[in-house]
Amino acid sequence: MKLMGLKSGVVGVACAMVVGMGAIEFGRPAVALPGSPELPGQCPWDCGNNDGNVGIEDFLALLAQWGQVGSSCDIDGAGVGITDFLELLANWGDCPPVGDCGTGDCCVANGTPGCDDPVCCAAVCSVDPFCCDVVWDQTCVNLAANLCSCGCGDPGAGDCCIANGTPFCDDFDCCDFVCTIDPFCCDVVWDANCASLAGQVCFNCP
Repeated sequence: MKLMGLKSGVVGVACAMVVGMGAIEFGRPAVALPGSPELPGQCPWDCGNNDGNVGIEDFLALLAQWGQVGSSCDIDGAGVGITDFLELLANWGDCPPVGDCGTGDCCVANGTPGCDDPVCCAAVCSVDPFCCDVVWDQTCVNLAANLCSCGCGDPGAGDCCIANGTPFCDDFDCCDFVCTIDPFCCDVVWDANCASLAGQVCFNCP
């Protein structure tokens, strides 16, 4: 007998785990399971009905999609399986509120998980969860520069007259001029060559 695309034995084991796993209670735990991809402002476990709450409909959708790759409940990208099952249980309950992503500047390595623009934060962390799970470092800044509104003239981009370690710099006109000559300065990082070029073509460098 099959139920929802699964052998009934699998369903039985899953239901037993829901009832019997003392370590997992309904309601969001204080600490997610190891390796959790939880991103502030996102809720991948609400994969059944997108109602802002991880509940029974999402659980049933996950069971129905068991083994499928790329489906709505394939949270880890490796096909719906035990990891996705445990992630969903660990995050049972209301989804994190949209906008609760972080407090640091998205355009600089801010030393904290996430950043203060929820749209940018979600975009970056969907590519590199490390940025929300651990710390918003230079790799996250570089992604933000490509995916978000960080760019020439952003106060967090760094001084145009020095190698500032980020793409772009904080003076729009100078940054735009330099990057027209050498796109590397905006596409990758504002290095010593960019700073030297700024010293030649901009008026605000000593």
